[in-house]
Amino acid sequence: MEKIVESVRPKNARPRSAVLRLTESGLMLAIAFVLCMFPLVELPYGGSITLGCMAPVIIIAYRYGVKWGLLTGLVFSLLQILQGGIKVLSSYGTTVAFFLLILFLDYIVAFVVLGLAGVFRGKLGSQRLELAAGALLACVLRYLCHFFSGITIWAGTSIPAVGAVPYSLVYNATYMLPETIIAVLAVYLLGSALDFRKDMVGPLTSQAKQSPLSTGIAVGINVILLGALAFDTAHIFSFLQNAETGEFDITGIANCNWVLVAIVTVAAIAIAVIGTLVRRSISHKAAAAEG
Repeated sequence: MEKIVESVRPKNARPRSAVLRLTESGLMLAIAFVLCMFPLVELPYGGSITLGCMAPVIIIAYRYGVKWGLLTGLVFSLLQILQGGIKVLSSYGTTVAFFLLILFLDYIVAFVVLGLAGVFRGKLGSQRLELAAGALLACVLRYLCHFFSGITIWAGTSIPAVGAVPYSLVYNATYMLPETIIAVLAVYLLGSALDFRKDMVGPLTSQAKQSPLSTGIAVGINVILLGALAFDTAHIFSFLQNAETGEFDITGIANCNWVLVAIVTVAAIAIAVIGTLVRRSISHKAAAAEG
């Protein structure tokens, strides 16, 4: 196992023990698996919106490099198969070709590509931007996997045979777009507070100098922003399923309470702005006291 771990170490990363790497990866996979078990929204023909289930795998890929990230993504894909894929494969994998296409496009490749999120490490000069760019790349690649699955496997089954391309584009975007936004925002916020490049994850140097109160406010801001995003996502996308037929219906989005969405969004942004101003005031007072 030590040799496997050493072979997938990123060139620009300092040595870390195999035990630490395996422990962190196992913990993050467990978190990702739990987040998948409690989705915010589940769409009728597959796909769900979670509270950032891809973020833990993306962070591991960033910390330990693309090779290890791909391996972690593979394990995550197997967990996805155990969680719900077995039922899908047994129900729709009626031929060897269909079985393999579903297995690889909707599960293995779709989640292995999350390991590519580590490709930007050390390339953009900012950890949070590198994490966000990696998350965006991984999510786009996963979306493409589900899109091609839609126009090849599911056309004529859950997707209309006529107009399968635009249908697959829209249907898969309805869950992958909010999943992407949540994943990108989650890793960006985490990358703004924690240094994932250290042997042991800890506060960024700039954050380490902050007082406990300032750090607590920063954490609270991040939680509120993610909570508002999760609420808006769950509310809006819950209207995409026809209540009578259970079928996907994009027109249902017109029925959501946009006033409520606006109130939650504006309130979260206002709290974040006020919290940021308070943090700056605390920092200025601390700097003046030290001076």
